[in-house]
Amino acid sequence: SQDITTTGKIKFANVYTNESDLPSASTYHGMFAHVHSTGLAYYAHGGSWHKLAKLDAPDFTGGIDVTGNITTTGSITSTTGTITSQDITIADQQPRLNFVDNSGTPNNPDYLFQVDGGTFLLHDSTNAADRFSVAASGDITSHNNHNFNAGIDVTGNITVTGTVDGRDVAADGTK
Repeated sequence: SQDITTTGKIKFANVYTNESDLPSASTYHGMFAHVHSTGLAYYAHGGSWHKLAKLDAPDFTGGIDVTGNITTTGSITSTTGTITSQDITIADQQPRLNFVDNSGTPNNPDYLFQVDGGTFLLHDSTNAADRFSVAASGDITSHNNHNFNAGIDVTGNITVTGTVDGRDVAADGTK
C-alpha cells in the first residue's frame, strides 16, 4: 500500500501557477490543489478538476439547489432567468418590490409595489407619484385619469365632483 500513517502533521505545498498546470484528475483522483492565478482551491473527482467556491464571493456556473432558507443583507442580482414558485412571500414592516427599468431611457418610469399599514400601493418612483392604492377597508384610490377601451358597468350610485362634458350635474339638479 502507499498509505502514510502519522500521529503528527504532514505539510506540503500543492500550488500550481495556472489551471492548465494541474496534473491528470483521473490519475490523481481525490487530490486537492491550489491554483495561484485564480486564488482558488480545486479537487480532482470523476476525471476532472472542480473549483471550491470562495465564501466571500462564490461564482457558480451551474444551478444551485437550496433546501433551506437563503438569508442576504445585500442585493440578489440576475441578468436573465425566471423565478418559478406557487407562493413567494416578502415579509417585513413595509414590504416592497421595486421594478427598475434600466434601459437607459429616463422617460421610462420605475415602479414600487408596497404594503404599508394595510394599504397596498403602486408608486411611480421615477416621478415620485402614487398611481394606485387599495386601503385596508377595500377602498380603491386612483391618482390619475383612466382611459377605457370598452364600456364601464356601475352597480350603485355615482357621485361626481366637477363637470360631466362641461355640465355641472350636481349644481343644476336636473336629469
